[in-house]
Amino acid sequence: MSEVTNVLKYTLCLLSATSLLACAAAPPKALPPPQPLTATAQQADAQVKQTVVQREEKQRVLSTEPTFPGVETMSRSNIQNELKKVVSLFEEQDYDGAASELKQHLREVGRGRGGIDYRVQVYALNGHAQSMMGQAAAGERSYRRVISLWGRPRKMARSIRQTSKTAEEGDARVARAMDAFGEALFVVADKGRERVDNIALPYYGGTSEPAELQRYLDKEVGGWLRARDRAIKRVEHNYQKVAMLKPETPGRWLVAATARMAALHARTGYELRTVLA
Repeated sequence: MSEVTNVLKYTLCLLSATSLLACAAAPPKALPPPQPLTATAQQADAQVKQTVVQREEKQRVLSTEPTFPGVETMSRSNIQNELKKVVSLFEEQDYDGAASELKQHLREVGRGRGGIDYRVQVYALNGHAQSMMGQAAAGERSYRRVISLWGRPRKMARSIRQTSKTAEEGDARVARAMDAFGEALFVVADKGRERVDNIALPYYGGTSEPAELQRYLDKEVGGWLRARDRAIKRVEHNYQKVAMLKPETPGRWLVAATARMAALHARTGYELRTVLA
């Protein structure tokens, strides 16, 4: 029985080897010629190509935007001693640890302890930690709490200086408070920028007829440009609040807001260049 089995196995091996040789020797079958695309398929193919071009162009624009001190990389060298441990955790990118460390500070703020400069720094740091942990809505609420504490700025600055031991300490505390206000205003304004980016340029899928092209430019592109311009003006109004901070405008957040406003208009120009590209 074992001899029969061995013979069968040997026969199967020979058949397999013969089949492989035959396949190797046989010429490959010619592929059928590609079928011409229908008008609908051509339009779909053109739309896909246009989408790819627009995506690549938008990515290039993003990579060439002006640089600015983003919240995720900002320096907090001018921070009061009580919060330096929190800042060190930020530098280690330990946002969970920073949020845990901030809980005690939030309880202190809830009890009404500490000056206005301490309170706004705590809320700004908490908003930063929440944002970096993916809790965007909670982070925005914390930043809005900072903004809600911005009442009469000159009176606030005078109160901070009066409760400081030296003039230098008073100036440093006022600068820290203004920096926290600037950060909060910038971050909240930045939410509106995301809504501007969502106003997409309409795709043109028509013919090369001049009349059809003109209708597209007047109606579709013109409508997009007006909608985007209105949205940009609303966002600019929020960014401009950073420049309105008194008695001291935080320089880095003023630069950041100005860069953002310039980038919004620059991106509109870039996208217009892709029309009928």
